[in-house]
Amino acid sequence: MTAEESVREDFEGYESMDDKQRLQRLAEYVDWIIEPINATYCFALILIAAFFEGTNPTRLASLLNYDLESVQKVAERMIASGLWLPDGSVSYESFRLDELDPWLCEFATEVGVAEGKFVRVGKNPQGRNLYGLVYSWSASVSHLPQ
Repeated sequence: MTAEESVREDFEGYESMDDKQRLQRLAEYVDWIIEPINATYCFALILIAAFFEGTNPTRLASLLNYDLESVQKVAERMIASGLWLPDGSVSYESFRLDELDPWLCEFATEVGVAEGKFVRVGKNPQGRNLYGLVYSWSASVSHLPQ
């Protein structure tokens, strides 16, 4: 089972939930991955929400109660790295993996893109994404609840 299939299974019934229930379910899931006291938590929540909701920053900011400008910065980073697509869908390499440990490592790198720490710079000979460190983008995002 791929990570995407597992996540979809974990979120069974998500489409029929109202926004409050969706936010609660998203938070419970991300709590399993990252401690809520960590600033990285907010970025991971945006990425998981985008998987289900699409990549529209206005929708994500509204659902998550985050500052729109901050979510737009995340969107710029994700689009620049090709992880968010023009059609509003996501292209997370981590979701194509079928083992937990590699999935968590790859997802952490994708969260690092959202934070402004990494940018995708190409593919390796096996076709996997390659990332480089970012020094010019600000990793700080204000007004995200912790």
